Amino acid sequence: MFRSLYLPEIKISRQNKLYIYHWIKRKGKPAPREIAPMLESNHVSYIDPIFFFYEACPTIVTSESHDSMPFLGVIIRAMQVIYMNRFSYQSRKQAVHEIKRKASTNTYPRVLLFPEETTTNGRQLISFQLAAFIPGLPIQPLVIRYRHVHFDQTWGHISLPALMFRMFMQFHNFMEVEYLPVISPSQHHKESPSRFAERTGRAMALALNVAQTYHSFADYALHSKAVEAGQERFWPFMVEMAQVQKVRFLV
Repeated sequence: MFRSLYLPEIKISRQNKLYIYHWIKRKGKPAPREIAPMLESNHVSYIDPIFFFYEACPTIVTSESHDSMPFLGVIIRAMQVIYMNRFSYQSRKQAVHEIKRKASTNTYPRVLLFPEETTTNGRQLISFQLAAFIPGLPIQPLVIRYRHVHFDQTWGHISLPALMFRMFMQFHNFMEVEYLPVISPSQHHKESPSRFAERTGRAMALALNVAQTYHSFADYALHSKAVEAGQERFWPFMVEMAQVQKVRFLV
């Protein structure tokens, strides 16, 4: 009921925000929900979820903190999102359960996830978290690019108002969305979500022509704190936490 009341306003709001893009180039085609109940994309701008809401109106997995955002919180609730706290094991476990429940039935829209679980500058992919892969359902990967001449729209250490101002001051903004072939997990992938994540990551990195590293959200948090502290050399704080965790489990 809540979703149906707000859906028309949400569509108008999304469409107005996308007017700043004169050209949205699409490559490939979205697979039917019956074939790929889950979508996964890189996350490089606050425009990403707005585009997907406009394009597919999916159920999205997002951080609990977004619920309290003015106006956007109402839109997020209307989209029947799946909330997840990155730092809570119980929350992540519950999110995986909800992902599988909603993706397994046609009653709900397809589920959209950003497996990096944070926004990056698009110059590389960081390690994928496993919440998207544990359900063991077919996935259609997508990649987003923002071509630019003067101003790079990908997220960095810039405030949201400043980012929006720079975007609106450009005569042209370019966006490209590429739908990749559906990846259906083998029995081995269902038993090993990390292998499923690696296969999906390789496909997306190849399409973007970038490398995928073992950096994770923990590295991003350390990097942000280093910048806030005025550290001139912040690279020593980027230790590829995902690799550290991987070695830890092997020991």
